[in-house]
Amino acid sequence: MTESTLKPRRGMVDTESAKRGLPFYVLILILLVSAALLTAAWLLLPWIAEDSTAVPVGVELLNGSGFRAFAPMWLIPLAAFFLVYAAFPRILRPILQILVLPLRAIPAAFGIGSLRPARFVPPPISLPAARTAGILILVSLVYFLLYKGQVTRSLLEALAAIGIAYWVAFAVAFIALNIWRITPDMTGMFRAEDEVLERSENGLMPSESVLQRTLRARKTTASLWRTAFFIANIVGLFALVVLLLNILNQSFGYVLVNYTIKPAELSPNKPLEALSEPELARLFEDKVSLNRLRTITRDNLLNRQFSPTRLFGAQITQIFPEIAFDPERTDQTVSRALGAKPFPTISANERLTVFSLGLGIPRETLADQPISVAFAGKTFDAAIAEDTLREISIEKLAALLAANAPNGSITVDFLLGEPVKLLFANRTFRPEVADKRYEQLSATELIDLLEDNLDTAQLYRIIVRDVAQLRYDQTWTFLESVTNYDGILAQVQADEALRQGELRFHSWLSLDFITSELTASPATTGLRTSLLGSLWVIILTILIALPLGVGAAVYLEEYAEKNLLNAVIETNIRNLAGVPSIIYGMLGLAIFVRTLEQLTSGAFVGVTDSNGRTVISAAFTMALLILPVVIINAQEAIRAVPPSIREASYGVGATKWQTTSRQVLPAAFPGILTGLILSVSRAVGETAPLLVVGGLTFTLIDPNGPFSKFSVVPIQVYSWTADPAIGFRNVAAAAIIVLLVVLLTLNTTAIILRQRLSKNLRG
Repeated sequence: MTESTLKPRRGMVDTESAKRGLPFYVLILILLVSAALLTAAWLLLPWIAEDSTAVPVGVELLNGSGFRAFAPMWLIPLAAFFLVYAAFPRILRPILQILVLPLRAIPAAFGIGSLRPARFVPPPISLPAARTAGILILVSLVYFLLYKGQVTRSLLEALAAIGIAYWVAFAVAFIALNIWRITPDMTGMFRAEDEVLERSENGLMPSESVLQRTLRARKTTASLWRTAFFIANIVGLFALVVLLLNILNQSFGYVLVNYTIKPAELSPNKPLEALSEPELARLFEDKVSLNRLRTITRDNLLNRQFSPTRLFGAQITQIFPEIAFDPERTDQTVSRALGAKPFPTISANERLTVFSLGLGIPRETLADQPISVAFAGKTFDAAIAEDTLREISIEKLAALLAANAPNGSITVDFLLGEPVKLLFANRTFRPEVADKRYEQLSATELIDLLEDNLDTAQLYRIIVRDVAQLRYDQTWTFLESVTNYDGILAQVQADEALRQGELRFHSWLSLDFITSELTASPATTGLRTSLLGSLWVIILTILIALPLGVGAAVYLEEYAEKNLLNAVIETNIRNLAGVPSIIYGMLGLAIFVRTLEQLTSGAFVGVTDSNGRTVISAAFTMALLILPVVIINAQEAIRAVPPSIREASYGVGATKWQTTSRQVLPAAFPGILTGLILSVSRAVGETAPLLVVGGLTFTLIDPNGPFSKFSVVPIQVYSWTADPAIGFRNVAAAAIIVLLVVLLTLNTTAIILRQRLSKNLRG
């Protein structure tokens, strides 16, 4: 027969000197509970004293300056002992056996274990545990030394108490793990191994009963671990369900609706809902200022991104960009305040400064001489020849500057703003305002534009939001709304301020919430801008990270040689997967926002209203964040492709690249998509790196390209949860649900694609 290759286990306890003990997990549970109770007693129970105001022992020691100064010092010999033991176990093992001898005496007195020396002495502490314990203790010591006196006293004391309690429990657990090492199942296993050794020495194979006992012992251990993993999953799922229920609870419920201007005051004879378009439009006349009406018209008929130059005329800096700005040298330069002014708003004296610096005409000549003298040799209208520069109208001034400007793109429309017929070319407008400029429109003419281009529902929404100014004075959760409606009514009736409002059941999650723009009021705000920003960032991140990650994985697995350099590269990639996300944000700020500003701002393609804090900078930063995970998962997927596929491809004459691109990558792509799903799930919820790169907490402009300013849903949720105004936390809960739906949609799409690819590969 074949001789067995089983070897005796070093460190095994001699079964003749061991007696039947308690089940291992029961014993550990008892000891850990005892350690917790002892630690709590040490920290909380007072001294036995006649004074009833005696403080607890632990609190008194922690409050003592001498103890707090000495507290870290006892960690030094303990850490040194563990590390020396981990390095030289043979030297300290006999000492440890002697030290634990008194601890063996107590259970031996009750028939548990024995004081007799064992033939194979187990190490009281395993080497990995000793090494880990030494490192943890040194880390704790460094923490105390670095932060002592630099944090609040109460926090330092709390951490000290937690640390002491932890190490007391840690020591007790170590003792428990190394004194009682024999359980009934383990005893049977040791006896089985002794029998195996005896049979192997005689050239015999182990019996069936021995194998069954060994198998049962292994199944017991596996069952315990499986139970532990099952409990961990249950706890995690329970926490997730509680979180989701809390979010849903905040997303629905009763709200107390109120208005800054009551709808009855706006329309005493009819409800707002029953008013026609002309009647709704006329409500703007008395309740909204002219400037506010201009803003409402712009936002609803044009868009927030509409060029201010087209509406209000060009700024001085746009007309003469070569003019320097130095407030202390007004004779040669213009001030920054004047440079930012639109041309139609400059005063008579400012005209002199702009024309003098822009056209090179002395200021004194422009101030005192008529146009015919000041502009001798230049182009001007004969009708204004005898007028001075101060006297002519702004329209004639614009025509004069356009006729003599060195830049041919300077036109009257550029200087004053485009007329209505160009601004509202795709809208309906009345003929009498076609040639007027936006600043020249009266309130009645602006109202006519709104009435002619918006339907009743749109006008009603604007009235409620901008005129009546809808707000919520109080909110209640869904659980409160369902179980305590009478209490809510009583609360409203008891408060004079709340009694003025209207109680309604409200869903914070709605299509209107998703499609509306961001506002300063939780009653009217929306998620559209930040949702579009999230989609832009995530899509560009995938487009950047996927080809780079897969390309790096293909190189490392298929082409790179197994040398020190590539080993260092792979190690660094795995280390980068655990770097905190804020570090990537700082890296993105330094590289993409500042160093590469000319590229990421879009200046090279003519974009002038951004500064590097754009969607593309955020996408590059998030791509760096998820790239290590993509590379690692792609490597594992490529490594899992059977070698037979490569060999078959090479066998029919395919090149290495043909084999990799047509055989290996298609077979590995389902696994690559798995890594992409994990990466995108992390990237969707990141906030810190995007805040550093330039994500905005409040923006009214929808992103429309890679060089746009942006906000994302996590940043918006962070902003809303930090806002103390009533209703913003409910809005944040609704935004979280939208974010989860977006994440699940992306993941579902990737999973379906992965399954289809896997099915195609299986045939």
